[in-house]
Amino acid sequence: MLRELLARGEKPTLVGRSRTRMLTLADRYEAELPVAEADVTSATDLTRVLEPSDVVVSTVGPFMRLGMAVVAAAARAGAHYFDCTGGGALRPPRPP
Repeated sequence: MLRELLARGEKPTLVGRSRTRMLTLADRYEAELPVAEADVTSATDLTRVLEPSDVVVSTVGPFMRLGMAVVAAAARAGAHYFDCTGGGALRPPRPP
């Protein structure tokens, strides 16, 4: 996902549990990107780095264990949310 965003000229802010890992990721793509460290299990912590115009592309997972804080933070901030973990988080029950 990051590769595609960079190819389109976007400069996303990388947010994760480890600032060092986010900087390493940016270096891997030879990109100078803003980086923020946040507890991905804390909606309060994540909300402080989000703005209403933001689009959150989440790779936090497994979703049912870790992802709800990201959704809550995006909703609180008025940001858009896109889950790209591929986990199929909220499936409707199968009919009997």
